Amino acid sequence: MTLTNRTKRKLLKILFYTCVIALPMLQFVIFYVLVNFNSILLAFKEYDFYGNSTYVGFDNFANVFEKLFKMEAFKTIAKNSAIAYVCGLFVGLPLAIIFSYYIFKKCLLSGTFRTILFIPQIVSSLVLITSYKIFLDYGLPTVAEKVFFAELEPVYSNYDARFGSILFFTIWAGFGTQILMYSSAMANVNESIIEAAEIDGIGYFQELWYIVIPMCFSTISTFIIVGVAGFFTNSMSLFGFEGAHVDMEFQTFGYYLYQGIQQNTSNPVAWPELSAFGVVFTLIVAPVTFGVKYLLGKFGPSVD
Repeated sequence: MTLTNRTKRKLLKILFYTCVIALPMLQFVIFYVLVNFNSILLAFKEYDFYGNSTYVGFDNFANVFEKLFKMEAFKTIAKNSAIAYVCGLFVGLPLAIIFSYYIFKKCLLSGTFRTILFIPQIVSSLVLITSYKIFLDYGLPTVAEKVFFAELEPVYSNYDARFGSILFFTIWAGFGTQILMYSSAMANVNESIIEAAEIDGIGYFQELWYIVIPMCFSTISTFIIVGVAGFFTNSMSLFGFEGAHVDMEFQTFGYYLYQGIQQNTSNPVAWPELSAFGVVFTLIVAPVTFGVKYLLGKFGPSVD
């Protein structure tokens, strides 16, 4: 039986596609499915204090949903996680784009500005957090007293201002990677397009909105998608600020899971429920992430 040219081309396309996706699929199977396979099985088990396991079906998932929807503590955790995500999306992301554009245009002290914003990526997080807490509690009140002749209470030690302080640090600490990626993407924008727009009298903000952002949108959309995928894993550096015993008023889902694992490293009784939390969060965030990716690709700005 002789294959037609059309059939041959189709088979070659299938072979090419198979070769292209083979390595990513292999990596996914090895580093996600196999690595997490035991964790997924744990969600359907129960351990006693002697380390013996029994199959309990969906009991752990029932406990997870009961906690998520009935316990006040988890409502607070959900609120904190949502605040961290919304602030990162609607405050951190626009500011990172604006700062990157400022650096891209090589405005006054742009190099110094870039270094300051990149400091969190090159200095130990614990050193940076400790310095930040000392500045809020001792440096800022001293500056207020000496410069503005005003009395200011220690900021971080103020319980009501603590979450906002941590949130501010989280946003600032996220600027470094974003600015590095955005400014690199902006450097690849065709200069002739910008020069032609400048000849037509375009302003900075119009240039940013109509030229730079559309041509860098693939990079921007990547950070948006990663932000959605990380909704349940963002710990806001809480362990660095407060250690293993953070008040429930400040916790996020990411910190809750991290704390649960740290405190129960040698206690298998707690593992199944924590695993069920991870499975539930994955089932929630996975379709949302793919949905956001689809919407950004369909309705996002076009280079054309």
